[in-house]
Amino acid sequence: METPKRVYWHRNQWHYRPTLAERERGLKAWEPLGTDLGKARDKLRRLRLIEQEEDSTDTFVWLANWYMTKVAPDRLSKRTIGDRMGCLRQLFKTFANRKY
Repeated sequence: METPKRVYWHRNQWHYRPTLAERERGLKAWEPLGTDLGKARDKLRRLRLIEQEEDSTDTFVWLANWYMTKVAPDRLSKRTIGDRMGCLRQLFKTFANRKY
């Protein structure tokens, strides 16, 4: 079984190492996934960090990540990026219980 991207064996269990954009969304530096790789994949799906079977490019999470990683760094100042990240954090907190 192939391991997903950014998943490492660390401190006797599988961990996910999030990107900076994901850290801004509230993930820990090392997100623990457990000792079984199958359960680790399930937890990543629940966290929406790996692709589901269907195309997930129409979700708000995908759009926010795409904007903050591909568009904003080239076109906005650091201060504006920080402000936008704050707005996104508020949106994620507000709609945390909804399926995007």
